[in-house]
Amino acid sequence: MKEVIIDKKFEIMERFPSYRNESYKIKFTSDNNHLFAVLKVYSNTEKCLIEYKNLIELSNNGIKVPEVLEKHDNKLFLEYIGGNLVNELIEKQHIGNWIEKFAWWMSNIHRIESSKGRFLKDDCNLRNFIWNNDQIYGLDFEKRVYGNPDRDIGDICFFILTNSPSWTDKKKIITQRFINAYELYSGNRVHNIDNLIEKSAQKAKLRRGKYRKELV
Repeated sequence: MKEVIIDKKFEIMERFPSYRNESYKIKFTSDNNHLFAVLKVYSNTEKCLIEYKNLIELSNNGIKVPEVLEKHDNKLFLEYIGGNLVNELIEKQHIGNWIEKFAWWMSNIHRIESSKGRFLKDDCNLRNFIWNNDQIYGLDFEKRVYGNPDRDIGDICFFILTNSPSWTDKKKIITQRFINAYELYSGNRVHNIDNLIEKSAQKAKLRRGKYRKELV
């Protein structure tokens, strides 16, 4: 962790969409160079600490996530990762080696385990993954969740297939390539994918209902 940000003046460049916290792209000056970072402001210090610990553990396990630059009370300053959101690649129906790299990233996070099961990404919204310099990076780890990896895989396949335009032939190709690569890298078979996708669809309906109530 590099303590380089708090004592420097920075400029807010952009606010990222987020339901759970405030998240900004910022610019600060160091040695006459303009550098970018991400500032996340949490509703309480406990949530900040959870993500901080998750990012450190994932990084120590060789999993691509933003580097923690500094932690201060309920704020995290993180490495800014440019590139394309996986959500954008899906919208463009781009078929490329990012699919296998995505599966590789997921297989690695699922290798972390406890007595409760495997470490899960949990929030598999495709905006939480970035394709940068031939690598996948994961974003947003505000929960510590363990369980069956099939849960993550079902959510990812659901998001791939239903992201507009939905259920196209190219989306089906992307989904199958992702599943095939994940099974190869993880050594685990994904069973009953249709049922997993249906469970993800039901969760999505509940989330949409929750967000509508919060907006009223």
